[in-house]
Amino acid sequence: MSGWREDFDLSNTFPVPSQKLAAEYLISEAKKHDKIYVGGHSKGGNLAVAAALQADEKVREKIITVYDFDGPGFREKEFNSESFQKLIPKIKKYTPEVSVVGMILYSTPNYIVVKSNYKGILQHHAMSWQCFGSYFIPAKQSKNSIKFNNSIKEFLKNNTEEELKEFVKAIFEDIAQAKPEKIEEKQREAERKRSEEKEKKQMEEDRRGGEQQEKKDEGLAMMFNELQAEADTLWENTKQSRYESTVQSPDTDLSWSEEEEPKKTEQLDPTVTHRTEDHEEERT
Repeated sequence: MSGWREDFDLSNTFPVPSQKLAAEYLISEAKKHDKIYVGGHSKGGNLAVAAALQADEKVREKIITVYDFDGPGFREKEFNSESFQKLIPKIKKYTPEVSVVGMILYSTPNYIVVKSNYKGILQHHAMSWQCFGSYFIPAKQSKNSIKFNNSIKEFLKNNTEEELKEFVKAIFEDIAQAKPEKIEEKQREAERKRSEEKEKKQMEEDRRGGEQQEKKDEGLAMMFNELQAEADTLWENTKQSRYESTVQSPDTDLSWSEEEEPKKTEQLDPTVTHRTEDHEEERT
């Protein structure tokens, strides 16, 4: 809860406690290096810029780049300061197409919009940002993100710092007065509903999958039966053809007189090749 409170305080206070700690860390690490790259995602992006903004000139000279990945900005007062304007050329800010967090308050106008494979506010998840090799795939900022940014700035301009502090204070006092057991009860109820919906969805997918498999099995069985019938017909035709070609060969004279008529006609096996020559059968 304290982290949320500090996030809201970015609208009316500089520096907040985490920004002070970030500056102290940067200054201590700068003593160990000649070149420094500073960066962070979400609030970490804000802390990276805030740390560089509060550092002395010697430290800032060591900074090569400050990477801000969809982090919130600063109050107009800090943004318009000489220190911030000098730092802007070193800031590289990236936001997804649909950005909410990164469009809060004031930040460098030279930010880069990248493509995400997520939808809506979930694009804030940096692991969804699309790359080609070692480069981000560029995209275009959504109209809703620009509209949200303008609305936040308009709200801040219409309220003094003291009014904003009271506004934030009132929000978190209401949250603090809420009974924990009721909050937990609502959380359990929401979890139960999500579980039921997930189970229902799984059952429906299983049912559809079973029906599809059944239809697939029926189709395969029908196809097998048709192929079996065709194979049986082909085999019968082949046997008949082989029998006729053997017994009724055009080169064989099977005519005889009544005296020469054999007493018993032997049944030929169609599976054995026969050759008749001079009215004598020779099996091969």
